[in-house]
Amino acid sequence: MALPPTQAVPARTSPSPRLDSGEAAESWDGVVLGRRLRHLRTQRSLTLDALADRVGATASHLSLVENGRREPKLSLLSDLASALGVSMDALL
Repeated sequence: MALPPTQAVPARTSPSPRLDSGEAAESWDGVVLGRRLRHLRTQRSLTLDALADRVGATASHLSLVENGRREPKLSLLSDLASALGVSMDALL
């Protein structure tokens, strides 16, 4: 049974955090990380499968990270940096 219009429950929204200046708070930018990761991987002529084997992940998970759809754990970032021969700063 539907609620009468006066008793409808509002949809949940999660507002972005704001700073005092009204700017949105700095957040993780997965797209930039993903682009850097893809650039470094392709520069070394590695496929997703080859890199995934080196870091103990799946190619599909790395694809999601490269496309900014998943936030990688710190341990994966460390493994990726090692496998690509760069510092973690180069990925971030």
